[in-house]
Amino acid sequence: MAEIKYSLEDNVKQNFLDPFTSLQHREIKEINHHRKKLEGRRLDFDCKKRKAGGSKNPEEELRMAEEKFVESKNLAENAMVNFLNSDAEHIAALYEFVSSEVVYHQEAVRILSDLQQRLEEKRREAAERPKTEYVPTKPTGAGNNSSLSRDHLPSPQQQHSANSWRSDNQENHHQQGATTPLKSAGGGSTPSCRALYSFSAENSTELPFEEGDTIALLAQVDENWYEGEAHGRRGYFPVNYVEVLVPLP
Repeated sequence: MAEIKYSLEDNVKQNFLDPFTSLQHREIKEINHHRKKLEGRRLDFDCKKRKAGGSKNPEEELRMAEEKFVESKNLAENAMVNFLNSDAEHIAALYEFVSSEVVYHQEAVRILSDLQQRLEEKRREAAERPKTEYVPTKPTGAGNNSSLSRDHLPSPQQQHSANSWRSDNQENHHQQGATTPLKSAGGGSTPSCRALYSFSAENSTELPFEEGDTIALLAQVDENWYEGEAHGRRGYFPVNYVEVLVPLP
């Protein structure tokens, strides 16, 4: 559509606007020049006729004024006749303008008709395509801000085991650096991990942390979630957000 629009503009300028601009600056300008000159000589001729009685050479001045008036009259009339005789050129310019408009609209109709046909084919294909039924599925992993689902919550037995382990080790938990494992009271390493990414908790059961934090591991709930403690807070967090430094026993 844009291409045929630009073609229309070029054709109209070349075959209609430019010829009429030339007509305005050439033929009409010439006619106006001769008409203005004719009006001046007519006034001079009338003036000479009124003053003919008091002039020394009234007949000679009157004759010269009349000759100039007639000359200007002939030039103005000739310019107007030439303008009228060139009407074929003027009509041809109008014809080119209308022809350009016709070509533009014919091409526009062709393009839109082709588009309409293609859209009709697409509509028919879409109507005949079998419908896809939505089947809800359970999430298999945690995203950046996914919360712990009900299926991933620990069972009462898991919770009791985690609490017993935490009671035996919580008094000696401390952090010695971003990559240093936590030490237990007996000198052994406490299960821990380092955060590879920041994690934002969406509820009170999740444990938020920043990249590089060291987290004490309390239990592994399932293949996707750990339970841990950091910054005095306990909660769940995704397995794939951390790197294990000291694994759970």
